[in-house]
Amino acid sequence: MAHRKLALLALMGISIMLLSGCGLDFWRGPEHRDTVHTVAFSPDGALLASGSTDMTVRLWNVATGDRVRVMRGHDAHVLMVRFNPTGTRLASASADGTVRIWNVADGSHVRTLEHGAGNFVYGIAFSPEGQRLAAACLDGDIRVWNVATGGLIRTITGHTRAVRDVVFSQDGTRIISASEDNTIRVWSVDTGAEIETLWGHTASVLSLARAPGGHRLVSGSVDTNVRIWDVGNGGPTQLMDGHTGWVNGVSWSPVQALVASASDDRSVRLWNPDTGAQVRRLDGHEARVRSVAFSPNGQMLASSSDDHTIRYWDVATGQPLRTLELDLGGAHVLD
Repeated sequence: MAHRKLALLALMGISIMLLSGCGLDFWRGPEHRDTVHTVAFSPDGALLASGSTDMTVRLWNVATGDRVRVMRGHDAHVLMVRFNPTGTRLASASADGTVRIWNVADGSHVRTLEHGAGNFVYGIAFSPEGQRLAAACLDGDIRVWNVATGGLIRTITGHTRAVRDVVFSQDGTRIISASEDNTIRVWSVDTGAEIETLWGHTASVLSLARAPGGHRLVSGSVDTNVRIWDVGNGGPTQLMDGHTGWVNGVSWSPVQALVASASDDRSVRLWNPDTGAQVRRLDGHEARVRSVAFSPNGQMLASSSDDHTIRYWDVATGQPLRTLELDLGGAHVLD
């Protein structure tokens, strides 16, 4: 693709530019104004949710790139967003110590789950049936909530440092957590008892994702490695060591043997979890990459970054499909 340069003088607001392989279109409007920490696809793949340092949660039409709506209410960075299994609710976790539940249909606020002032909520996960939500917290605890009532079901303790991410097991009976204490731990949802500790990372574990229909996990760490685990069998089964910076986000394809990782080294990488081989490297971000998410059909990958962009990639080819680039004002040059 030939390089092109376009200068935009933004007199007011922010510009969003959408790039595709067949041309360049752009929209103007008040979009994310800073780091995009997190992205997540809706279960039907029609929407993408994002959360940012600008304290907003936003919904995007995946097919058109249009912004659907903005949800405001957090008082600090939005660190993670997740849809419930039916796609009717969206949860957002924030550095303001809260998780907010939103109605996807109209963007209205449903309820707030309080974790204490200054107690960052780094990670969240809905249970498979959508009735419970687990939250990973700065204070080292995992809190499990009743989504319908907002009641706290239990607090799970045992990590010695902040918990950065959580996932439920396929059957919903286990919670798996990643922590700055370098461990991944498996817990009973019913009792809060620790079942297993997975050792292998040599620095903080920042991200987790579960394989569909199985017991395997992928994790990313400050040690720059991506690891595959078979829960119940102890140590890691594969080690992927190509990144040169922290691995901030991971995702497991819902339809094929493929995992994705997002790193401080500005790259997104695709890996074969069975062999540990790197499948391809996706370059384009100009700052650390914070998160990655596969679309439900596995054909598209979304990534978000400190460079204020959300990028869509074709999984089969590794080619960029679209970039939402956010201009804070002044002259912006796009190559």
